Amino acid sequence: MRADYSLPRKEWPMNRRSPGCFDWCRRPLALLPLVVVSMAVMGCESGNRGPIETTYLVSLEQSDQIDYKIAWESAIALSAEGQAATIYPYDDYVLAAETGRNILTALTTRDGRAAWEYPVGASLEHLRGVTRLDNEILASTQSDLYFLDVATGRLRQQQRYAPKDAALTAGVVFGPFLIYGTSDGRIVYHHLGVGLMKTAYRLETAQSITHPPLVLGNEFAVITQSGGIHLMDGANNSRIWSAAVRDPVKATPAIDDFAIYVAGTDQSLWAFRIADGKLVWRFRCQQPLTDDPKLIDGVIYQAEPGRGLHAIDSTTGVEKWLSPDVRGGTVVARKNGQLIVWDKDDSRGATGSTFYRLLERDGSVLGKAYCPSISIVESDRIENGTIYGMSRSGRIIKLIP
Repeated sequence: MRADYSLPRKEWPMNRRSPGCFDWCRRPLALLPLVVVSMAVMGCESGNRGPIETTYLVSLEQSDQIDYKIAWESAIALSAEGQAATIYPYDDYVLAAETGRNILTALTTRDGRAAWEYPVGASLEHLRGVTRLDNEILASTQSDLYFLDVATGRLRQQQRYAPKDAALTAGVVFGPFLIYGTSDGRIVYHHLGVGLMKTAYRLETAQSITHPPLVLGNEFAVITQSGGIHLMDGANNSRIWSAAVRDPVKATPAIDDFAIYVAGTDQSLWAFRIADGKLVWRFRCQQPLTDDPKLIDGVIYQAEPGRGLHAIDSTTGVEKWLSPDVRGGTVVARKNGQLIVWDKDDSRGATGSTFYRLLERDGSVLGKAYCPSISIVESDRIENGTIYGMSRSGRIIKLIP
């Protein structure tokens, strides 16, 4: 029997796959100091798989290595064909999205309890992204925009994009608009009030826009498939300047009032000046760069596979230090002069992540924790940020500084 998602949520058949019993996956695990929780002790089984042994995604010893505390662990229920895919953390709720039926689940950040679930879009659609606007969650697929009440998950309204305006990237709220990129090189301004496209800007290259717009005041930057960088005047729907790197860009660039910092698969980290698009500096590496650069207090932190984590002065492009013990990853938080770096295992078919704790001053490694089940990590902010980790099976853990 397949679940009928046209029914109210409380009437959905309970046939979806979950890490353990259906009721258990809706409750956070109680945090018992110095106790390892085991589902075998609880006698909870799922089908014919027998007792499921459950330990924390991050052990107490591992949390000590990164100097964070375990607040709670919980889980989201997945559809039969789904896997956990993305985390969107906010102060009051953390949202977890899955593939398959695109089920969006909201957990309270206080204790990890499931507040609501909503299946976004049809089975063949893809969730492009989620953003928050006051007390509403805006969830976009390629064809529709859903407005959900942040506390209840109730659908307030649904707006459909025109077929020619199908979204390829996540959308970003920009004044009264949701702006996003398309596969034919257009930047669409979707008016949230009337639910229609207000205007659009087509880049001459007509190449796919691959990253969500990066907003900087009244301007925003977009990246195209070949590595083109375009700074737009959002108020006038005009292009200020264009630049390009030599190969496609997989990592999300960093941006500030001075420059946009682009990590390219052309083995370089580039800085283009916001004022005029001129190249300020280029930091050459030996490997393609795929991890996100992070800008913190005038320093760009960029991982290079096989070499380590570089700390680079954002104004001059001069390297301050290299931490060779860090295999890769991106900085997700800073606490008391220390950096927390998350490195996902990118090898084919692999799961798991390694966390590093580094001294910000010189990059020396203070702690290291390999967590074999964690595949997705997000923090709610860089400075003393709360870190959320999630496994592909839907287990999620909250770590606090």
